[in-house]
Amino acid sequence: MIQRALYPATFLFALAAIVSRLWVTEDAFITFRMVENIFAGHGYLFNPGEHVEASTHPIWSAGLIVLRAIGIPLDLSSVLMGLLFSFVAIGILIRRSAKVKALPFAVLALCSISGFRDFATSGLEFSLTFLLIVLFYQELEQGGLLRSPMYAAFLLVLLYLNRPETGLFYAYYSIFLLWDLYRASEMSIGRKLATMIAWGLPLLLPIAYHVFRWFYFDALFQNPYYAKAGLAANVAQGAKYILHFVLFAPVIWIAALILTATVFFHKVRSSFKPVEFQAMLRDIGLLIILTLYVIRVGGDFMAFRLWLPEAAMVCLLADRWFLRKQDWFPGKLAPTTATVSAFAVFVLLSLLPVPVANGYIADERAVYAQMNAGQIVGWQKNPWAIRGAEFKELQSCLGYRDFWIANSQAHAKCLRGVGLGYLGVAAGPRVKIQDEQGLSDRSIARNRVLLRFRPGHEHYTNFQEVLDKGALFCSSGEPEYDRVMATSAGIVIRLDPDLLATIPGIRTRLSKLIELKHNDSSVIPRLETRYGTTIEKLYADSLDWERDSFLKSKNRCWEDFHGGPESYFY
Repeated sequence: MIQRALYPATFLFALAAIVSRLWVTEDAFITFRMVENIFAGHGYLFNPGEHVEASTHPIWSAGLIVLRAIGIPLDLSSVLMGLLFSFVAIGILIRRSAKVKALPFAVLALCSISGFRDFATSGLEFSLTFLLIVLFYQELEQGGLLRSPMYAAFLLVLLYLNRPETGLFYAYYSIFLLWDLYRASEMSIGRKLATMIAWGLPLLLPIAYHVFRWFYFDALFQNPYYAKAGLAANVAQGAKYILHFVLFAPVIWIAALILTATVFFHKVRSSFKPVEFQAMLRDIGLLIILTLYVIRVGGDFMAFRLWLPEAAMVCLLADRWFLRKQDWFPGKLAPTTATVSAFAVFVLLSLLPVPVANGYIADERAVYAQMNAGQIVGWQKNPWAIRGAEFKELQSCLGYRDFWIANSQAHAKCLRGVGLGYLGVAAGPRVKIQDEQGLSDRSIARNRVLLRFRPGHEHYTNFQEVLDKGALFCSSGEPEYDRVMATSAGIVIRLDPDLLATIPGIRTRLSKLIELKHNDSSVIPRLETRYGTTIEKLYADSLDWERDSFLKSKNRCWEDFHGGPESYFY
């Protein structure tokens, strides 16, 4: 009875584990902004007019676009897609275990990992990546690479278009496809050629997208690749990232021991047919290559996220042993005792706490929960989204079209740390954002990183780059200037008459700037050169601004902005 209840109990455990962690991460909102810009008529862009690909998952984005087109909000769409893909994959794994009455190790193991539960939804693409990996390995186990080469290759190109580093899957298994064809002496030359063509045809899909990317974005890869993976190696931090994963997901040790035993111990290995054992070694090889890639780039600053596909691979490969060992329970334990014991172990492992921060690695969901963010409903109430909504209201009230802000707090101190995604969606497309990490900015993404710090967040922008971009607000680096030009929204560094004319007390401010200029201010000449004007000319024009009732009415826009020193540096 208990043995028969194992599979529905496993499904309920997975359901409770994942549904209890429903959320939408801030990074998902970067893609949401790009999708929303399509429906606003600006194209698949983060900042209207700038052809930069700020997201990394075209297939996932395509799903969001379809659901958004039928009227489902993007935050809800992303969670629904995550639940669908995760539970289709979980259903497949449970069903195949039930067929041979084996322990559903892969599902139990993965659901005991905090990061898997978090990113099974989260608004990001992992759930679809997980499903595609499950479907591909199912095809490998049932028919190998030669049975349905077009189907297997199609799964792998979708995997690449959903998560770029998984392009290694296609390259790796292409080598083994050729090897299998070489060994298949019974196959005719014509059939071998047809198999190679069938394997290669799905590759037209990513080729077509790369062509589109080249002409639309003027780049071969996504901008985050240049901002993150394109950096120099950071092996020490990458090793720490993997260590953090296995420390707080100890089930990986169990799966790794199973794989080690399968490779090195004859009694365990002998339960596999030779061809099955060779397939196990082949798949472990790709796992090692992908893990080395994660180590090379330094991992990620968010716990679990980057190595999750590899963790799924570890559990799926270990699961093969249980599928072939129906008498999986140890020693002389009764099946019911072993079943209850194993199930209890996985449930207990799922309760293992994960530190909110550990060096440069943070538990993402817990971090956002601390700042009242991550909710599916009511995300607009988190402080980053509130700030974005205030900028949206300021832009709309001023009617100022070229409205740029700089999301920078490291070198150029323009705006206190805010999430690019939450801020971007709440601010709307008319508020353009320069991101110091380079996710939405091509030039910053390709700058050389001088100091390795928190993985993925090592770029920065300086005052000159902010000035060149035309941002409205930033600290100039001169305390006297900053005090004069401080507003509720930030320190104004844009000498555009259309903007300055709306600022309360602008004539008095410009008078003080003239004094600063005569006292050898270095920043004011830079601003004058950038905007092709002088403070004296602006001061002379300000007399007309103060007589204009329409421009005077714009003063209230600044007064209604609920900002101040807590939202910027000066």
